[in-house]
Amino acid sequence: MYSHARIIYFLLISLLVIICWGCESEITSEPLHSPPSPSKPYSVGTMTFYVESLGRRLPVQLWYPTLDEEQPLTLDQLEVGPHREELKSLMEDVSHMCARTEMKVAIGSHSFYSRKPRPVVLFSHCHSCVRFSSFSTAEYLARHGYIVAAPDHVNDTLYDDLRGEPSELNAETLKMRRDDLSVVLDALMNQGSDLPNELNPDSERVGVIGHSFGAVTAALTLQSDERFKAGVVMAAPIENPLTPGVSIASQTRPLLYLLAMEDNSITEFGNRLIRQNYEQHPVEAWKIEVPDAGHWSFSDICGLTPSLMAGCGTAPRQTNPSEQVTYISNERGRDIAATSSLHFFEYLFYDDLNAKLELESAP
Repeated sequence: MYSHARIIYFLLISLLVIICWGCESEITSEPLHSPPSPSKPYSVGTMTFYVESLGRRLPVQLWYPTLDEEQPLTLDQLEVGPHREELKSLMEDVSHMCARTEMKVAIGSHSFYSRKPRPVVLFSHCHSCVRFSSFSTAEYLARHGYIVAAPDHVNDTLYDDLRGEPSELNAETLKMRRDDLSVVLDALMNQGSDLPNELNPDSERVGVIGHSFGAVTAALTLQSDERFKAGVVMAAPIENPLTPGVSIASQTRPLLYLLAMEDNSITEFGNRLIRQNYEQHPVEAWKIEVPDAGHWSFSDICGLTPSLMAGCGTAPRQTNPSEQVTYISNERGRDIAATSSLHFFEYLFYDDLNAKLELESAP
């Protein structure tokens, strides 16, 4: 027979089980200081918030781990204001499989995994592009526990280009874009009025990713704002004669250089500069060269307009113009960008040696 003490003990244990069973949606069982686990990906939430930067109102897309159920949504459904119809029209005209125009997310979710601080990554889009340009990478990082924010660099977006008002590729535009990223990080860390307090961003683990002109923007941000600890730069030399401002000698943060070997936008000359940037990088750095990849092979908006076709279909081979190259599938290009970015940040932020091995075994 059970003693009274033993009966009371089992009743208490049963009560605790019942109580905890109903609390799972609010508090997770993950340890406080471990990195996000790629073997157990989260659902992804997204929302749009706004920041003021240099007299401009920037829409910022946010991705984050959530408890809520996802649904497929097209980019125009996530776009806000007068640009929704413009983006929808572009998507309707796409007759190939290069662009990705649908993501799987929980829109506007306020149910967060926030028991521990979450690493933060900001993304800077290419010249005359849009905040959704690399949403596959943002979605992938969020699925593995990261908070990702991408602003529209207003006055240097796809919509400005459609109106025939593209910005100049110069030092002034570069500094504007750099300031945009710093303002967005201010809003995230200060929990701006449009943001819920439950996000819980980690101020000690902040990274930046940029593609094309966004790569140069990311490098200038790392050079100027000490809150950013590491960066991924895709398909552009960060120190170059076209957009002065970035100095390799002034780079004090680790970088991952992602190079498209058949880049028919910056050409082989640009790729030689990327290799030179990497070789001269004064601190820890990696370089991944992707054969048969074009300038927008890593991007979700590849082929969305005629000016974004580099990396879609076929073209003269940069390393041998007498030959034609059939680019790698854009799905493969986006997968390389997403997974290599995650491995890079997992190693830099959490000293994950498995992630380092993945980087070192890349091409």
